[in-house]
Amino acid sequence: MKQLALLALDVLPTRPRTRHTWKPSAEPYGTTTCRNCTVWHRIGPFGARQGLRSQWSHDGKEWEDAEIPCSLKK
Repeated sequence: MKQLALLALDVLPTRPRTRHTWKPSAEPYGTTTCRNCTVWHRIGPFGARQGLRSQWSHDGKEWEDAEIPCSLKK
């Protein structure tokens, strides 16, 4: 039996991307930018114990430990 489309239901609009997709970095502890928004990301030995940690930034100068949500570029 062939499945038919329901004509009474409207097609929902596509949702914007909510996950970051990072450009590859050439340096071991280099910063990268998201392909979909303007958020910067870096992984490196930051903090008191010098373990690998991720940090995020809007401008590349002030870094936060909490991930910034991805939003589409304007």
